[in-house]
Amino acid sequence: MDGMLIAWIDIWTIVQYGHYTFLGVRIMRFRLLSALTFFLILGVSGTANAVTINAYLSAPDAQFAPSGFTGTTVETFNSLATGNRVTDYIVPNFGTYSLNSTRRLAVLQDNQYGNGTENYVSLGAQSGSSSPVTLTFLTPVRYFAFAYQAGDNNNGITFFNGNDMIGRFSTASILSLLGNRVTGSVQAVNGTIYQSSAFFGKPTTTNTNAGEPYSFVNFFSPDGAFTRVVFDNSNTAGTGFETDNHTISATSQTPQGDFVLVGGVAVVPEASTLTLFGGASLSFVVAMCARRRLKA
Repeated sequence: MDGMLIAWIDIWTIVQYGHYTFLGVRIMRFRLLSALTFFLILGVSGTANAVTINAYLSAPDAQFAPSGFTGTTVETFNSLATGNRVTDYIVPNFGTYSLNSTRRLAVLQDNQYGNGTENYVSLGAQSGSSSPVTLTFLTPVRYFAFAYQAGDNNNGITFFNGNDMIGRFSTASILSLLGNRVTGSVQAVNGTIYQSSAFFGKPTTTNTNAGEPYSFVNFFSPDGAFTRVVFDNSNTAGTGFETDNHTISATSQTPQGDFVLVGGVAVVPEASTLTLFGGASLSFVVAMCARRRLKA
């Protein structure tokens, strides 16, 4: 609706004032460019939607959501047979993992890349597939979380509300936040300081895969819901995207004081913004054509 209104303002301005003649209407250059500028400014200000999603790390060694969070449902993958899953995995009261021969998940027993709570899942190196995997929730949710294991910069999650893409979260931001695993540190919401080393290596173990981060990642949406997420490994099977204990809630949750803020999910420009630019460009082309006709 906003795009239609802006387009109407542009056309109305052209129709009301004259200097060039186009289709029997005199067009004033100043007014045209003013309308065009206004058109572009409003177009740029649009965003994909009003849904905000913020990512937080739980305190070191956490592998589940806090017990105080309400209305949560957890998928642990412990009931699944190990090996590549190539058919949809439907979880009652949770959602559906859309899988096939190319978009597959590997179900693995706990090992150095696991989090110590039995089975976990991975796409990429372990599944032998670089294709992303979609999880569609049974009902819209406002909280999503999972145990994140043996992390690397290739891992990413894209959030959708229906067909609208909200944005993508890159786990590279976690590695950037933690910094140097030996000398780095991070601060929790309540001011607690954690050494970055506490987030590296398999939880509750000593020096098991100590060079990669492990954490429990929480995504909070305080002002709206999302309906599905897409896990990706940046289209490569050279590394893995290992996760476990996927947790959802349709209820808005509040980050605990001992959580560490990572940042917001990167917002994707609205598709209609491109349409607005196209409309503005068309107005500009129309004006230039009219100008050339006057000079001829």
